[in-house]
Amino acid sequence: MNIADAISLTISSMLIVFLTLFIISLMLQSFKTIFPQQAPKPVAAPQTSAPTNNMDVTEEEKVVVALMASILAAEDKDNPNLHITGIKRIK
Repeated sequence: MNIADAISLTISSMLIVFLTLFIISLMLQSFKTIFPQQAPKPVAAPQTSAPTNNMDVTEEEKVVVALMASILAAEDKDNPNLHITGIKRIK
């Protein structure tokens, strides 16, 4: 095998790789046109009423709520079951 055969083999191999990548790119582009992304439906804001204090809340429960709020805030996730009306520092 001489240098001309090596260069020819290299060029043909690279051509095959780039053609394969181009075909994959065309396939992915066609998927975007065949299956378009649907716009997310707007979520209606839930109707909230004024909180009522008909439960006895202990200090331990307040700490748990504050910790859960800080964890969810750190993860940027909304939890519809967790409603925080205020956080006070406990000494």
